[in-house]
Amino acid sequence: MGNWQIGTATQIGLLLIVIGLICLLRPYQMAKWHENDPTVLHREHKRIQSRKKKSQRAAFDSAVLETEREPSRPAIILVRVLGILAAAGGAGLFIWSIL
Repeated sequence: MGNWQIGTATQIGLLLIVIGLICLLRPYQMAKWHENDPTVLHREHKRIQSRKKKSQRAAFDSAVLETEREPSRPAIILVRVLGILAAAGGAGLFIWSIL
């Protein structure tokens, strides 16, 4: 195997370890999906485009916060499991590339 392949495997391994650790340490934030929800994105776009007074925008912001969806327990568990798999796979790839 060439040096560039070993270097690439090492970098991919480290990247997977970092992604896995992020998923393990912050599963709640990784499981949130409301940020990609089209209605919330559309509302946020309208808010930015509006020229309303600050008080009206504050009311609008609170309405948007109320529509945020909490991640379900299975989603958080799935993120944790994927984080474990990514960290383990990354560690294995990293160790294999060193040996």
